[in-house]
Amino acid sequence: MKITLDLSKLLQEDRITREEYERLVALGRRQSWRHAWVVLGVMSIIALVLGAIGLLPDEVLERMGDFFVRLYDALGRQASHAIVFSLVLGGGVLARSGFLTGLSCFVVLSFLGGTAFYTHAAYFVAIEEPAVTVVVFSLLALSGLVVSFRLSADYERLAIIFARTCLILVNMAFWIGSLWGSDSPMGEIPDWVFSLVWAAGLVTILIWGAHEGRLFVVNAAISFGSIHFYTQWFEFFGAEALTLFIGGVIGVALVYAVPRFNRYLKAQHAEAPP
Repeated sequence: MKITLDLSKLLQEDRITREEYERLVALGRRQSWRHAWVVLGVMSIIALVLGAIGLLPDEVLERMGDFFVRLYDALGRQASHAIVFSLVLGGGVLARSGFLTGLSCFVVLSFLGGTAFYTHAAYFVAIEEPAVTVVVFSLLALSGLVVSFRLSADYERLAIIFARTCLILVNMAFWIGSLWGSDSPMGEIPDWVFSLVWAAGLVTILIWGAHEGRLFVVNAAISFGSIHFYTQWFEFFGAEALTLFIGGVIGVALVYAVPRFNRYLKAQHAEAPP
């Protein structure tokens, strides 16, 4: 479990010694360098593989495309996604790569009909089954969190990354569902149900995250809570001058309050007895 501490402030308040300060700073720098090199290595390998594939002759690329299409048809949609998910997640675990571990969540999203794509100066997220996506990724996020309690530090980090990525996708599905509802195998669910359940869920995980000292969860709840509020605000009131002004006032208040709330949480957990 990662905890954010202001080492300079702790040193000034005599909560840690100069030797402890230097040791913790050195450890932090070492982990930062390691993380930077791991990310650079993963991105370089991806670029190398994609570039090598792109340099192949068109005839070879067509044959490769035909081969994978036939393989997908032979295995079926479920088996194909299961194999890709296992390869990506397994590769992430073996390489201890948070990037690959988080990427495995998007394989599941693709299986559920979701996708993300990019065009010039525009990004899109498509989730066809908001209700199913919420349920599946809520269970996966909870599973990742529970498993993390039973793992060593390196693998605990991967489980937490997996759970956090699932949490983000849960909120994305709620966002889409709060706008258009969901007509899925679970039945037709109106948009207002998504809005109410999402709001209640955000408050719940905000309280839990604050109690457990998990700042990522707290910040995620605040961020998506703001998105939820502004989405419903402008959907209901429209983008008029007065609503923009009031929304701006609320936004300024959040900008002022959220950092102070985070500092309060850090102080509470720093002062808590072991």
